[in-house]
Parts: sequence; structure tokens; C-alpha cells
Amino acid sequence: MRSLLKRLRPSRRTWLRLARDVTILLVVYAAVSLWQARHLVSGPAPPLTAVATDGHVIDLAGLHGRPVLVMFWGTWCPLCRAELGTLQSLSQDWTVVTVAMDSGDAAHIRAFMRARHLDFTVIPDDDGALARRWGVVAVPAGFVLAPSGQIRFRLIGLTSSWGLRARLWLARSGV
Repeated sequence: MRSLLKRLRPSRRTWLRLARDVTILLVVYAAVSLWQARHLVSGPAPPLTAVATDGHVIDLAGLHGRPVLVMFWGTWCPLCRAELGTLQSLSQDWTVVTVAMDSGDAAHIRAFMRARHLDFTVIPDDDGALARRWGVVAVPAGFVLAPSGQIRFRLIGLTSSWGLRARLWLARSGV
């Protein structure tokens, strides 16, 4: 029995290989993430004043003083649809402004949201003008803004709820 346990115990060499492989995986992931986000704007958030699907005028400048998540998505995007529950949950605790890119007019987006029991803020961007201003070429893409209005984090692809919450918390705390 003891010899069996000894054979099953990973050697130091095995642990070193595993550490190397994990490091390579993390470096590749970071490089791909940076490459995908290369077009996204950085620095001060571009102006964003628009009418949301509920008829309210959203002015990003009026939201200074608290962290804000600005998320670009599309009704036609499978990854975006997978993230909608996360956005709904986040909108209960944080300021979340979303932009529906190439997804039809306000009535179409309202129907989409109603069918899924979602009520977070959505700005239609059927012509892609807002997306271009923010450098968004693929969705889902997002920005976490510091209370000062500076872009603190740029996101591309599916992001976990805890990852978004951590970034919003970091933006709020100024870390």
C-alpha cells in the first residue's frame, strides 16, 4: 500500500511542469485579452448622453461621484445573452448603463428585455455611433469608470459577476 501511495504522489518535477504550464496559460490569456481590448478607449470616458429605452435621458457626466459600469452588448450575441443575468444582478447594487449595439429600435429592445424580465438601463445604438466613439468593435465589451469619470478597467468578452463586482469595488476605493 505504501509503495502505491508513493507512486501516486506527484514528484517535484511534475509540480514544476504544472507550474510552468499554468504560467504559460496565464501569459497567453493576458496577451489575448490585451490584444482584444486594443481598440477600446482609455483615459477619460467619452461623453455619453442619450435616451434610454425607458425614455429617460442618461448623461454619464451626471453620474460622477460613483463607479459606473458601461457595458456594450447585442440582443443577437450569445455571449451577451449569457451575461444579462449578471448585469441584472449588478444593477441592483451598482450603477450600470448598457448600450445595445445593432439591436433594433427602443421598442424592439424593450420587448426583448420584457420577455427576459430584465429592467436595467439600456441605450439603443442601432447605428453603432456610440460603439465607435468608445472604440467597441466586438461585444460584449465594457468599461468600469472611477467616480472621477476616468476609465479604470476595459473588458472584452464574458466576465464573471464576481469579477465585475471586484472591479467596481476597486474603482470605488481608488485602489
